Amino acid sequence: MYKRHKRQLSICVMATTAMAFMFDWDFTPIAEIAVTVASIAMGVYIAAVSALLGSQYAKDLKGTTDRELPSKTLLGVLADYFRYAGFSCILLILTSCLFLIPSNIIFPPRIISFKVNKSGISRLWDARDTIAVGQQGQVLFPPVEPRGCFRKKSVSLSRKLAANSLAVCRR
Repeated sequence: MYKRHKRQLSICVMATTAMAFMFDWDFTPIAEIAVTVASIAMGVYIAAVSALLGSQYAKDLKGTTDRELPSKTLLGVLADYFRYAGFSCILLILTSCLFLIPSNIIFPPRIISFKVNKSGISRLWDARDTIAVGQQGQVLFPPVEPRGCFRKKSVSLSRKLAANSLAVCRR
């Protein structure tokens, strides 16, 4: 990336961050839209790179040395810009996803074990629920709750976690 573009980008990021703190902007209302826009931008970048591959224009860029960065070709500089743009989109998507997680969510610890029956049906055993997953990924509900798969300690642990989450919700 050219130094002037790095400078301009860092000034924009710092100015936006300073304004966000000064005016107490909340990113949460636009986080979902930001994920959508960044995903569309990633798709455009991928389409542009795939259209560029194998074209005569890419061969011309590969043979031309850049004026500002003599150690790179124009294709290398373009690849760097696509790399920075893709990294920025991924960073925006991850940041937006963090803002989309509700702050009042409590993640209880869950103990999961994986068992495979002779019929080829996998079972995920949890302290609170039982899910049967078939070969094609469809969810199969057992007609009768299997007996003996829960220990007394794990049932009391799940009851404590449920009571704690109810107490937090009531506050």
